[in-house]
Amino acid sequence: MGSQLPWLTAPHSSPHSAPEALEVVRGRALFPTAVYQRPAADASILRKVLPDTVIPLAAATDSLWYRTTDGFIPRESVQPMLLTAGGPMGQPAAPFWAEVTGPVAAVRAWCAPDAPLITRIGHGGVAQMIDYLPGDAPVVGWYGVAAPGLTASDGSVLGWTQSAPWAPTEVDVRAETISRLVIDRAARQITAYDRDQVRLRTAFASGGALPAGVYSVVRRAPGGVAADAAATYHGAAWPLIFDDARLSVAGAYWHNRFGSEAVGPAIQVAPAAARWLYRWIAEETPIHIA
Repeated sequence: MGSQLPWLTAPHSSPHSAPEALEVVRGRALFPTAVYQRPAADASILRKVLPDTVIPLAAATDSLWYRTTDGFIPRESVQPMLLTAGGPMGQPAAPFWAEVTGPVAAVRAWCAPDAPLITRIGHGGVAQMIDYLPGDAPVVGWYGVAAPGLTASDGSVLGWTQSAPWAPTEVDVRAETISRLVIDRAARQITAYDRDQVRLRTAFASGGALPAGVYSVVRRAPGGVAADAAATYHGAAWPLIFDDARLSVAGAYWHNRFGSEAVGPAIQVAPAAARWLYRWIAEETPIHIA
């Protein structure tokens, strides 16, 4: 197993745990940050780090810092990236769903690197591709990203994104097994149970009101849009929608503040945790919020 970073905990004895979600040896800088000589804000800065720079992660020293190859970097400034992020795959026929396996994918108004930027979808984000235009190289083309709320048959694109940071992902998976999901608001922790056995436990960030009660999953989706007063995030990963579509559990690529408050949906988990939940939780699965 690779580095054990405190963003996802799946029991090793579980047949449903996804070891690839724990294999983390690098991260993406979420905003301008720095590598420090020791894990303290008043320590000497060894070097500055620009947004979207890929940084080796050696280990987690505590809940506030990651160790890098040459120092320490604040945990909140880095999004862990999966070791299993693959490169370009065979080109499927559109429409299909794809996941960002690179640091970030820019969506632009037309097929040119200098075209106006529409949005940026970070590592682990998921979107539906409804068109493809080949590029000069065999593995570098452009995907047409489906506009929010529309289906592939509508033919409307949000914009165009280079294919290199993306990989097609399987979405037609049979979900069952998990009998209930328990959301602890005080601890900001989600626990997935198969009867009385814990299958996954992970921290979540809360971005809004979260009323106590018992709900059930009404819909699962590979990707969606998360919006609040501050921003709109396209490609929110693997949302589970419940409470008559008023609440959802979704994967957030735009921060690494799981276990605290954050902008976005009411319940946000790491994209790898969201993918795990999507694969093992079916519609009508009860969700207990306490």
